[in-house]
Amino acid sequence: MKRRGFTLIELLVVVAIIALLIAILLPSLGKARELANRSYCAANLRGIVQSMVVYSAENADQYPAVQPPTSANLYTLASSGVGGISGTVANTSADKQIDNYYLTGKDQQGSPTACLWILALRNQTSPKQFICKSDPVPTNVANLQNTSSVYYVNFNGGTGGTSTADFAYSYSVAYPWTTLLSPAPYWKNTTDSSLPIMADIAPMSGSGSNPIESTPAASAGGVSANGAKAWNSANHQRDGQNVAFADAHTEFARRADVGQSNDNIWTMWGSATNNYSIGTAVATGGGTVAAGPPGQATAPPFDIVMVPIANVATGERK
Repeated sequence: MKRRGFTLIELLVVVAIIALLIAILLPSLGKARELANRSYCAANLRGIVQSMVVYSAENADQYPAVQPPTSANLYTLASSGVGGISGTVANTSADKQIDNYYLTGKDQQGSPTACLWILALRNQTSPKQFICKSDPVPTNVANLQNTSSVYYVNFNGGTGGTSTADFAYSYSVAYPWTTLLSPAPYWKNTTDSSLPIMADIAPMSGSGSNPIESTPAASAGGVSANGAKAWNSANHQRDGQNVAFADAHTEFARRADVGQSNDNIWTMWGSATNNYSIGTAVATGGGTVAAGPPGQATAPPFDIVMVPIANVATGERK
């Protein structure tokens, strides 16, 4: 008996059905991957904050912090080089590298990322924990040491150390200082568990030197273009951000106003409007705010603001 093969029409129908199924399933697979990445990211943040709690148990309840900023160095990511003061003294011991953070004139003064780097130097966290799988910017995990076994003083992105901060991290942290000379009152393990401590990296909207703008420009994917998404981190397709709180629990927040009294964790409250940049707020008010969100007579007890920030269009960290 002669077998009958498929006709061209039948083959085309089968191919069309397969193509249709692929078109239907691919978005679902992409969504599933993103949900998995969110869980991985949340675990990273939870682990980092837990390490901060462990650190505080050995350091009078204080979270890790390098020297506070000076009037000439209000906020910086600092150099990502190696060595001690200004990157000139070679340190082949992680403990000595940490000690150098507290010497006068250290180039990491006022660097929030250096505060987190202490955890890596103490082997309480892995540099890999600071990378979100959904963040497209980091291309390398930071190294602890260079090829000469000298410890880095900050995140270096695996490039061997450069004069500017590299992109080997995906997260922002609550700015650790409220005045020019002392840590913030929330920068210790005795703070309210409702306070956000870390999150997916904060978005920078618009252009210029100011880290955060109160109304992101439409040309930079701002409010008029993306609605509420304009306020979200770019790590997770601007659908929201993982936020880690002082008790080390994490939440995926669809909006950035998850601080106390609906405080926006990306911005700092000014005298009337929520539009201070980091440098201005720290320089003029030291974190002391006079007014709160609309409808409130006073500011939140702690005005949390997250740094560093990332340019949504270019990925540049500031």
